[in-house]
Amino acid sequence: MGDQGYAMDEATKARLQWLDESADNHGWNNREEVSASERCICSACGQWSVPAQITRWYEDKHACCPHCGLAGVVVGSKSGLPLEEYEGCRFPE
Repeated sequence: MGDQGYAMDEATKARLQWLDESADNHGWNNREEVSASERCICSACGQWSVPAQITRWYEDKHACCPHCGLAGVVVGSKSGLPLEEYEGCRFPE
């Protein structure tokens, strides 16, 4: 992932890693949770969507991002995670 022009402090990096790991539990087998959410975010591309925009489901149960097409990375607001923290972030590899 490219340089965003800023240095990420260790606390922010740790928080994003925790959020990314927590989101993994909500990225798979999530049709019910995503469908019940007001909005969703893709942890891969960082784009927001609403459930109606999600038209592809891997194995009919895992949301595919309507922007980047990846499965297993869409997390809905019903997850209870602070999804706004994903905005504008590139995750450490």
